[in-house]
Amino acid sequence: MEYTVEQIDQVGAGLLALPPLDASKRKLDKQAAVRRIKDQIATVQQRGYTLEQIAQSMTELGIQITTPTLKSYLQRAKKAGGRGARRASRPPPAPGPGSVNRAPNAGGEAAPATPLTPKADRGDGSVGGFSDRAVLRNAGRRHAL
Repeated sequence: MEYTVEQIDQVGAGLLALPPLDASKRKLDKQAAVRRIKDQIATVQQRGYTLEQIAQSMTELGIQITTPTLKSYLQRAKKAGGRGARRASRPPPAPGPGSVNRAPNAGGEAAPATPLTPKADRGDGSVGGFSDRAVLRNAGRRHAL
């Protein structure tokens, strides 16, 4: 079905006219719920409660969750909470194999690019100083630039 520009503009205006929802009424999935109360969970753990006991209490209080799921969600929340700060404070990576060396020349201009040479094949299955396992383990990962 096709719509006219006028119809789409009316729908857009109608959406903007909707009243804001009360933030406390917003729906959260189980993972978002755990992320929201992770500090309270950490406090209860410091009091000596195990994740199993915490998961059981959460289920009794209305959030049905298993111990393995709770553990997984807490680990994810911990990773998500620390990512931004760590990345912002990291220095830029040092040039590695395949990098281009552009040191300034006497005039202060960048010198012509000279590629760095990779490490020699040692005959032990390593590539550029990395074992086959390390290369395979990281082959499927995406890296942010």
